[in-house]
Amino acid sequence: MALIIERINRSNHALALAKFSDAVVNVGRGFNQSLIVDDPFVDAQHLQLSIDELTHGILCIDRGSKNGVFIEPALSLIHI
Repeated sequence: MALIIERINRSNHALALAKFSDAVVNVGRGFNQSLIVDDPFVDAQHLQLSIDELTHGILCIDRGSKNGVFIEPALSLIHI
């Protein structure tokens, strides 16, 4: 199963699309992250995403970021 992440801007226009087949995707500004986000409000190691194989839900863990994590009410997940 793959995790597909679409980055959008504040106007909901697509900026990038990335596909990950790893069990865990680390997101942040740091160069050692799976998905590097060039945004001053994102910490070097901001959050971690994974797919729960049993429920097929997304697990999002804040990795101690200064600004935290906000989840939009309606997110979509594509399973491949």
